[in-house]
Amino acid sequence: MNQDIFTFPFGQIGEALRTLSLASAAGNIAATAIYLFISIAPVLYLVYRVARQKKEPDAIDILLIMMSVMLFIMMYFMVNPGYINSGLYGAMPGKGAALAMTFWSMAVGYAVLKCMKASAGTDEKKLAKYLKMILIAVAAVIGINMILGIFTEVIPAARGVKEIDQQLNSDYNTALFLWIKYFADKVPSVLNIVVIIHGVKMVDQLRLDRYSQATIAAAENLSRICRISVTVMILTSIAVNLFQFLVWTKVYKTSYVVDIPLLSIVLCIAVLLLAKFFASDKAMKEDHDMII
Repeated sequence: MNQDIFTFPFGQIGEALRTLSLASAAGNIAATAIYLFISIAPVLYLVYRVARQKKEPDAIDILLIMMSVMLFIMMYFMVNPGYINSGLYGAMPGKGAALAMTFWSMAVGYAVLKCMKASAGTDEKKLAKYLKMILIAVAAVIGINMILGIFTEVIPAARGVKEIDQQLNSDYNTALFLWIKYFADKVPSVLNIVVIIHGVKMVDQLRLDRYSQATIAAAENLSRICRISVTVMILTSIAVNLFQFLVWTKVYKTSYVVDIPLLSIVLCIAVLLLAKFFASDKAMKEDHDMII
């Protein structure tokens, strides 16, 4: 299950190409053509973009060439999984997932670097648009990580401790504790998504009119949400540690953490400062308009 998650969609494409290749001689030719097309897709995109924009490639575009090389190697192993545990590194579980994650790190890195370059010299509205896109992407990543964590962390750990619980003490229920602790640990992630949603609302107001009362209200509301989030995070951390202490005789595995949400605190202060800047800018603009 974990391998399927981390190799998606390359593992599934590799299986389909292998089936097509083994079907017939024509299928083998078609599978080879599709394999080569997938491999050179990043380079084809680079050629298309250069021809369309009439601009020379920059240093960031080297990542596209690296992605093509990575796709060529990775898809070969996905189509021929028997070779993936042979060669220089020998047998190693998770090698397919390692290849896929390496490729995704290149793809995400390319997208981020391109966005950073595009944001230089742009006006406020375009910057706000880029910020909104980034916030939505961050919220999506947080949500996906929460869901994946159930399958990659909690379920395997719960299966592992169930047998140990029975061997040590029939009254032990460490598996239930792991589920409770996982969801408690993900409270900050949920709150971060809530903060991002209100952040997107503030960005939308900023794109419409940075001097409007609605923009100031959105910034102040975001600041309030940040303060509430920090408070809930701290209280949740205290509650989890206290809960572990109370049930320590019923579980054999605990994990005490002193969690200080420094990033959320910095964000809260930054948003509060931003709200004050908006209010100050609005007052200055109103004074300027009155003079005119």
